[in-house]
Amino acid sequence: MSDIPTYPEILQIEISTLCNFSCAMCLRNGRENHSKSIDISLYRKIAKEAFPNVKKIVLYGVGEPLMHPDFLEILKITRKHLPPTGLIDFTTNGALLTPELLTQILPYGINRIVVSLDTSNFNRLQKMREGASEDVLNNLKNLSTFRQSNKIQELAIESVVMRSNLYDLPDLIEFCHNLKVDSIFISHVLPYHEEMIKETLYIPQSKESWEISRQILEETWDHFSSLIQSTLYTKANKGGPEKLLAKSKAKITLARESGIDINLPAIIGNYQKLAIIEDTKRIFHEVQTLADDYQIRLELPFIFPDLTRRECPYAAKKAILINVQGELVPCYNLLHSHQIHVNDHIRDEIPFQYGSLATHSIEELYNSKKFTELKKFLRDMRKTAEWCGDCTYSSLDCFYINTNENDCLGNSPNCNECLFSVGIVKCIF
Repeated sequence: MSDIPTYPEILQIEISTLCNFSCAMCLRNGRENHSKSIDISLYRKIAKEAFPNVKKIVLYGVGEPLMHPDFLEILKITRKHLPPTGLIDFTTNGALLTPELLTQILPYGINRIVVSLDTSNFNRLQKMREGASEDVLNNLKNLSTFRQSNKIQELAIESVVMRSNLYDLPDLIEFCHNLKVDSIFISHVLPYHEEMIKETLYIPQSKESWEISRQILEETWDHFSSLIQSTLYTKANKGGPEKLLAKSKAKITLARESGIDINLPAIIGNYQKLAIIEDTKRIFHEVQTLADDYQIRLELPFIFPDLTRRECPYAAKKAILINVQGELVPCYNLLHSHQIHVNDHIRDEIPFQYGSLATHSIEELYNSKKFTELKKFLRDMRKTAEWCGDCTYSSLDCFYINTNENDCLGNSPNCNECLFSVGIVKCIF
């Protein structure tokens, strides 16, 4: 342990894995149902030991926090042990946030309430979030009234953008403007199951790699498959195709000499998404302009990974997560067992816990040698972790991409395909 202990600035706590919705894009659909709520006595212990030293508490994990039977008691405990300037946030699907409950919640000084809303088209919302009713919109309108009376500091919306609701985004901005929403956070979908792959609106290869590959494909699409299927291009096809492929190989060689890897198998599949990617760029520009005009804070995800700004959002903001069992977890993606579909393969994500707050203090676990080494690795991911999206082997059954246990540089966990770290999937805390 360090001689001078440090503490996280943001503590995200998963108080319940219960949920009254079944959302198409949710991690809960890709794992066994072990729904439970955090024990109130354990929460009280964590609060007493940890909260005086943190700046913000975020009540959210895999589940609906308002499903916790003692939610109001949790708020009471939280406010009691936080510093006077401490902030409390929570994210909700909005269905249970009735005017009566909201009146009971507000005295605890809530900084921000985030409501999950992917579209203002109610029929589409019901399809995306099974269980949604008109109560969601009615409760949101009531919440807006309380915000305009300054009874909460910030009203925010979080949305998952997919093909299903991309073209609804301008209307969503208008809807939020009418409700005087302060902030909108938009994230791409992370495919936890196969059906979600077709909904994605991003390219997991870097923009530099994509632009070079796109030039190649536009010139040689009819013959490009021959280039990746064999290292020896048949001499029978002389003339035009051979010259085109030679030109393509030269571009690939030049790119690699400049430090840009080309993941040929993945690029071919993603080339089919060219039209929807262009539409996504256009819609993103349109909604950003609208949000600026309405003075709404809008955070949009990247369409391509920005490897120059790659970082773990939790490490960058000095945030950690405590799961429903009271165990210390580095981030949302390492919270529960699940699968993701990325770079043309299925990846098993196993949870990583670094000790229990039931038997240890936050000071002990956060400053332990093992967790300190992890924080150092996550803070400097541009140097410590490769990006598999640009590596050909990530689409060709590489040994290291089947799970998140270890990467090809010996790091554990393997964060080399983490879409959170490149701004494609967003963390909100």
